[in-house]
Amino acid sequence: MAVPNSPPKNLDVSFYLLKHCDLWVWDFDDTLIDTTTYYVQDMSPSVIRDRSDNELDREIPCWKYFRDLVVYIVSTGKKVGIASFGTYEIIRAYMDRIFGNDQKYFTKVNIKAACMHERRKREFKMPHNKNAYIYDLMQHYRVQDYEKVVLFDDLSSNIADASAIGVLGILIPGRDQNGVNNARQLFCPDVMYHIDDDANKKCGQNIYLRREFGGIGQRKAFARDKQFGKVIRYRHPNRIYRSKETRDKEEREEKERKKFNQQKKLEEGFQNSDSEENGYNEDNTIDEEEINSDSLWNSFKKIFGDEGKSDCGCTGNAWLIYLILVFVLLVLIINYLL
Repeated sequence: MAVPNSPPKNLDVSFYLLKHCDLWVWDFDDTLIDTTTYYVQDMSPSVIRDRSDNELDREIPCWKYFRDLVVYIVSTGKKVGIASFGTYEIIRAYMDRIFGNDQKYFTKVNIKAACMHERRKREFKMPHNKNAYIYDLMQHYRVQDYEKVVLFDDLSSNIADASAIGVLGILIPGRDQNGVNNARQLFCPDVMYHIDDDANKKCGQNIYLRREFGGIGQRKAFARDKQFGKVIRYRHPNRIYRSKETRDKEEREEKERKKFNQQKKLEEGFQNSDSEENGYNEDNTIDEEEINSDSLWNSFKKIFGDEGKSDCGCTGNAWLIYLILVFVLLVLIINYLL
């Protein structure tokens, strides 16, 4: 499997990834760095940039291998990025310490992580997976195919969601499985060896079950889908695919809505045909005089009632109120004269 710019003899690189993947994305916490560091060391960016090599060996066991690998794959034209739920300032400080203060390998454009001030906001919400970050990196580097992307992550749920859209997900054992500060469990040269070994066994055919993933990640995803309704996982970072049951229900509701609107239009048509008899003019407008007379008569009926009309057209209630008003008027006149 020939590739340009053969790697140095002391650098383990997966030839399968070099041939098939144009964008290499790493998680940070428990993939590159041992997260126990957060509890025992000062994580101020200025202090991180002053770390000694021995301190860095304890925190990121394979930082030298990671540095040499990134330098080599970038020299071959590959793109790199970091997608993490961690803090941008901390990740950037470590990258500056590993590659140098003036490094251009990992900057704001390809480190996808929340800043400190964003994380302090009350409305800040952690993403469900790394798919949106991956999509942003693909847009920046103009990588058009998800199958040209590889993700190294220690969470099986992130690997499962990335595999669902076609990304090649490589599960890193992480910190919690085999102990603490073990170089073999974080990102290390053995990862590359196992990738090529699996590729040789399966002849490179869907070696990590992209789009057909299984195991723990799949069971977790199904449980999450069942918990949060009929919406399935991200197949695209900016869209949520709906289940067939949900789509059928929406189609039925849309048909019922259209049928209701049609019936409403028919009823309005019948009402328009009777408009001339109800006081409409030729231009389909209501005569204002008729509106005023009708409204006054309706108001009169509400106040006095429309039963018990006398020969003059007045009701019994109207005569009673009339007599009361005359009586009050006479009282006022008498008081005025006296």
